[in-house]
Amino acid sequence: MRFGYCANLNFLLREDEQSKAVFEAVLEVRYDYIELPLSMIPQLDAGHRRDLKKRLADADVPCRANFLLFPHELPLVGPDRDLAAIREHAKKVLPVAAELGSEVVVFGNGGSRRVREGMDTAWVHRQLVDILQVIEPIAAQNNVKIALEPLCSRETNSVTNYPEAARMAHEGGDAIGAVCDLYHVVTDGQSPAEVQQFPEKLFHCHIAYPKGRTVPTRSDDMVYYNEFANALKAAGYNERLSIEAAPPAVNLKQMVADALTLLKQLFN
Repeated sequence: MRFGYCANLNFLLREDEQSKAVFEAVLEVRYDYIELPLSMIPQLDAGHRRDLKKRLADADVPCRANFLLFPHELPLVGPDRDLAAIREHAKKVLPVAAELGSEVVVFGNGGSRRVREGMDTAWVHRQLVDILQVIEPIAAQNNVKIALEPLCSRETNSVTNYPEAARMAHEGGDAIGAVCDLYHVVTDGQSPAEVQQFPEKLFHCHIAYPKGRTVPTRSDDMVYYNEFANALKAAGYNERLSIEAAPPAVNLKQMVADALTLLKQLFN
């Protein structure tokens, strides 16, 4: 298993000491990879993009995954959805992911895919499958996979469990899979063992302590992590596991380092 950390790039666009501290801690601790927000990278000027790639190379911490496939302002469902604009966005950002060395791009965007009042749930489902089918060949051409992320009901009301995401991934095509995120699973009272229903579509995983979405620590209830580890093992999954959690308020670097040690012990 390879272990990564979801880090924002706000500090490259504006003053943001917290996102800078997290980014630097991940590189200093030497995670196996870093997971970065894909739709934010084209906003960087050429100098910042060169500096980003150089810093990753110098630290020997590659970008092997991305989140934020689509910008928040791009409608994904509903009457205002523009499939041509979605296709063009994918054509713009997926080569960027490939250039960074990314293997998988997470499709979350809970707010943009929400079923709003007056919308038919089946229609929204069809719209999301249409998106997957449109972007699948673009992903395949760039040797990148797309992982649809089921989110808890606090964050969206469409695609809220792993089996649903996996079935949609099958409709989407070979380059489309799904994410299993421990936080979302536990928050909605589900079981990580659901990944065993469609293990072939498990493309990526996220982790945080479910009670507060914090960085994993040894003081957490290990039952959650052990159940997750057992489910992934039973599904034959041995790819990537990224921490996606609120930044520690104190002792950031030490907590990021301790979390990596803990994950290696739990999941290897």
